[in-house]
Amino acid sequence: MFVQNSSFGRYAPPAAPWTNMSADNEHNPYGEDGAYGLFRWVGIGTRDGNVDDYNIDLTTGLRGFLDWWEVYYHRNKADNKSVGQYYLSYSGLAYNQANDIDLGSDEGVANMKATTLQESSSTFDQYFAGLGFDLFELPGGQVAHYVGMEYFEQTYADIYDGQSAAGLIGGSAGNSSEGMRDVTAFFFESVLPVTETVEVNLKARYDDYSDFGDNIVTSLSVVHTLSLSVLQVLTF
Repeated sequence: MFVQNSSFGRYAPPAAPWTNMSADNEHNPYGEDGAYGLFRWVGIGTRDGNVDDYNIDLTTGLRGFLDWWEVYYHRNKADNKSVGQYYLSYSGLAYNQANDIDLGSDEGVANMKATTLQESSSTFDQYFAGLGFDLFELPGGQVAHYVGMEYFEQTYADIYDGQSAAGLIGGSAGNSSEGMRDVTAFFFESVLPVTETVEVNLKARYDDYSDFGDNIVTSLSVVHTLSLSVLQVLTF
C-alpha cells in the first residue's frame, strides 16, 4: 500500500496573548505597565496550513501449506510535514515595540508574520516466524502445536521548528518529542482434543521490551466443541 496526500486549510487569524503591555499602549485599558491581554491578530491575516502526508505499508513472506509454516517481514513508514503561514512572531512584535514601528503598517505587519514547521515520522519493522506441527495423539485426535517468534522495532519523531518549541510563536503550540522501542517475543499454543467433544487450549507468550522490561502471559481454556461454549477459562 502506498498513500500520498496533500491538503490545504485556511483558519482565522492567530489568537494569542500580549504580555507586558506598556501603560501608554492604546490597547491597554488599565493604564499600568505589565498588563496582559488576549487578542485576535487580524492584521496578520488568516492562517494557512499546507500538509503533506506519505505512508507506505509492505508485507512480504513465505508460507508452507503442507508443512504449516510461515515467515514474513512487515514494514510501515509514515511521514508528515505541516507548514503554517501567518502566525504571530513575538520576536517581531518586540522588535516593533522597541523601534516604535506602527503595528498596523506594512513593515510592522511583515515583522510579526511567522511561518511554522512540524515534521512527524514513524517507522515499524516486524519480523515473524511460526511453525505448526502435530506431536502426538489423544482420544479426540492429533494434538496440534504452534510455536513462533516475533521481533519488531518502532521509532517516532515529532519535531517542531525552534521558535514554536521555544514558545515564541503566537497562535501555535507544540514541543518536539521522539523515541524508539524494540520487542522480542516467543509464543506457544497447543490444542489438545481430550475427547471428540472436549478440547483443552494452552497458550503462552513472552515479551521482552527494550524500554521497561519483560512480560509473560499464559492462558488455559476448556471448550465443549458441540455447543461451542467455554466451560472454563483461566488466564495468568
